Amino acid sequence: MKKFSFRLQSVMNVKIALEKQKRNALEKAMGFLALCQKALDALREEHENLSAKFEEEVRGGTNVQRMTAYSEYFDDLRKRADIERMRVLRAQKEVDRARAALVEAMREVKSFEKLKEKQYAEYLVEAAREEAKVIDDFMSYKTAFPS
Repeated sequence: MKKFSFRLQSVMNVKIALEKQKRNALEKAMGFLALCQKALDALREEHENLSAKFEEEVRGGTNVQRMTAYSEYFDDLRKRADIERMRVLRAQKEVDRARAALVEAMREVKSFEKLKEKQYAEYLVEAAREEAKVIDDFMSYKTAFPS
């Protein structure tokens, strides 16, 4: 009997390659999200540190110009943090989209794997049937033509 060959192996190989691409895209999106989150955390930390420094200066006594400068810088930090929060949200949406695409690609590969297993099981049944037929033919020949 001929060797087992999955008829859709080339399509399955393409699906596996697409799954790898989707996995890489997800990793890239997650890396970008982590980078955005790190930038946002840095802005928050800077705000906290500066707030503590500002409170210390206010307690020690400071002039109006210094307070105005702090106020303007705090406004700038808030704007930058808002922009970074938007980047984090967009990055999270991209991660979610990439994850959904990967799950779909994995589902497709899994369906091809199941189909391949099913065809291989059918191949084994057919091979056993052919082997039994050959043995039966051999036994019939031996019985019909004893030595």
